[in-house]
Amino acid sequence: MMIINILCNSGAHFDHVNNQGQIPLELIQVSQYEIMRYLKEKMGVRRLKCICARLIQNECLRYENCFSTSLTDFIQKH
Repeated sequence: MMIINILCNSGAHFDHVNNQGQIPLELIQVSQYEIMRYLKEKMGVRRLKCICARLIQNECLRYENCFSTSLTDFIQKH
């Protein structure tokens, strides 16, 4: 759990997705319940920009030509 704290305190985004669209929470084995519970607790406080990026992704909104490259990359990671 210490590494989760280090990542969280360093500004890591636990809602970034991998190439298959999965967040870290979805990759934890069910047998590791304590880690799953702790990560859910840490993810509970999310930034507004992360929530907005996820909403754009979930609603399949077209954004590629509307934002800068860095913002487009940020949205794609959510």
